[in-house]
Amino acid sequence: MLTFVINLDREVDRLSYIERMMAAREIRFTRIAATDARLICNEEMRALSAFPSAFSREMTCGEIGCYLSHVCAWKKLLESNAPAAAVFEDDVELSAAARDVLADLENWLPPEVDIVKLETSRKPTEMARQAEVRLGAYEVRRLVGCHIGSAGYVITRQGAEKMLERSARLSVPIDAALFDPRAGIRQGLSVMQLVPALCIQTPYDQSGPIGIHMGSAITERGKRKSYGRTLPEIAFNRTKDRIAVIRSRVAAVIARRRCSIVEYRP
Repeated sequence: MLTFVINLDREVDRLSYIERMMAAREIRFTRIAATDARLICNEEMRALSAFPSAFSREMTCGEIGCYLSHVCAWKKLLESNAPAAAVFEDDVELSAAARDVLADLENWLPPEVDIVKLETSRKPTEMARQAEVRLGAYEVRRLVGCHIGSAGYVITRQGAEKMLERSARLSVPIDAALFDPRAGIRQGLSVMQLVPALCIQTPYDQSGPIGIHMGSAITERGKRKSYGRTLPEIAFNRTKDRIAVIRSRVAAVIARRRCSIVEYRP
């Protein structure tokens, strides 16, 4: 499978780490030069950010740079002839089975699937009770709930096209855009979860060797959220958001879905 790794030019240690790991997994990859947040000026920030539009969040330069880096990966996929691509950030620990699992995913991917999340943050999330398919010791399940993290996923050509259309203005960080239903960006996309996960960010990995637990390259995160610009708009959207939460919980009860933690298999 076509594979991309997002890496800042100045993060040479991270690149060396991911190169060694990918070589050990026998995976060839193309490096995507990440957008450097230090080079994003205030005017560009204002032009890119959708905040304070409804259901948006104020984003820092680091979060915008990260989002734009993923946009570059999607564009690279569409410039190729590949049907899909695996996208990784440079601070992941990758399973020894990665090469075979990615090949199995590439052979299986049906036309209607847009994204398959490969990562886990080891936080409870809601998935469909029945698997879409079994790939050896792995299952692919529909991802229903929020599962934050954008360090590893497969995106298809149609998934990339849809996400590019929805990313002209940035309303939330990339992981929320892809994997948080309440953000509204992934609405209408077919998003799956690989179980167990194929990768994990090193801060969450307790099994890796000492010394590789790298922190996030994003040092600050935006905290302010917006439901709109006017009081009536804010009141309406708050109510809309609460109703959506209640509907989601009722649907989970009816479907007998339960939140569970996606484990990582080294």
